[in-house]
Amino acid sequence: MKIKSIFLGLVLILISGGILYSQSIDDILGKYYETVGGLDRLRAVKSMKETGKYIVVAQGGWEMSMTVWYKAPNKSRTEWSFRDQKIVHAFDGETAWRIQTMSGITEPEPMCEEETNEIKNNADQYPLMDYKKKGHKLELLGKEVLDGIEVFKIKLTRKNGSEVIYFLDSKSGKELKNSYMMTRGEVDFLIERIPGDYKKVDWLLVPFSIEDRVDGNTFSNILWEKVEINPEMDDSIFEMSPKEKQQNE
Repeated sequence: MKIKSIFLGLVLILISGGILYSQSIDDILGKYYETVGGLDRLRAVKSMKETGKYIVVAQGGWEMSMTVWYKAPNKSRTEWSFRDQKIVHAFDGETAWRIQTMSGITEPEPMCEEETNEIKNNADQYPLMDYKKKGHKLELLGKEVLDGIEVFKIKLTRKNGSEVIYFLDSKSGKELKNSYMMTRGEVDFLIERIPGDYKKVDWLLVPFSIEDRVDGNTFSNILWEKVEINPEMDDSIFEMSPKEKQQNE
């Protein structure tokens, strides 16, 4: 009987610990949702268009214009342009493709597996939202201080197994950084994305600057000049079609 009592006690402790853990994740996400604009309103974001500048710090500050289109639940298109040259990376929900006129790729072509996995992950602009329904898992890794601010570290493990760590302000819930490993060939890189210059667009809190670091060094900066919430958006802009070829001839 004593052994059974001890075993039952351990089970109850584990169960109660799991409930407390779940509640703490929900509390943290609650702050995040509230800061961004509210969960119901966040769910109402069906499309977004961002226009601005892409500055390649690692190449001496080389600047390109940049436009990103998102359409829920998982479509995206990013376009960079410099003079008469253009780069397009897009995902239509099934196929990831690209055009890179600077590299002589003037016709749409499918991306390699590594690039496809990355663009699939980035096509969902708000992966923390309804993460359970998407088949993702969250794990609270604890707290730390980031640039003088106490943050929660939350690891998101996507349905496909890829992982990203979010750093959320412990008081406001605002995202201050996310980081993940990116593989190219046999080499792994630590990617850190640091959003900043948050502004309200309608009711949604949006970062108007994003710093990307590779293995601790600043690689690029994105400076948005205009952000549109729920603009009209035709699915054809995400599709790998002959129309793209014609536009680049």
